[in-house]
Amino acid sequence: RSQKKLGAIMQKPGQDPVAKDDVPWWMKYAGRGLGTVGSLIAIGLGLWNCVGIVLADVECLISGMWQMLAGAFVIVIEAPCLL
Repeated sequence: RSQKKLGAIMQKPGQDPVAKDDVPWWMKYAGRGLGTVGSLIAIGLGLWNCVGIVLADVECLISGMWQMLAGAFVIVIEAPCLL
């Protein structure tokens, strides 16, 4: 409570009590879109990395699965923001 009162006292006359966001709308969506596209690329490359199991390299399979999980996690975070 005291912080709100102090903020009200320190406020300039005629100043909007709610801070404005200075980032343009297109820049917000461009960043989110870039994150979504990047995560789709990460999932695709993780799938390509999993092809290493053909060469009997288990480490490639494990690292590919980790990369696909990371890409899926980023999509879960970023994609709903685009709607």
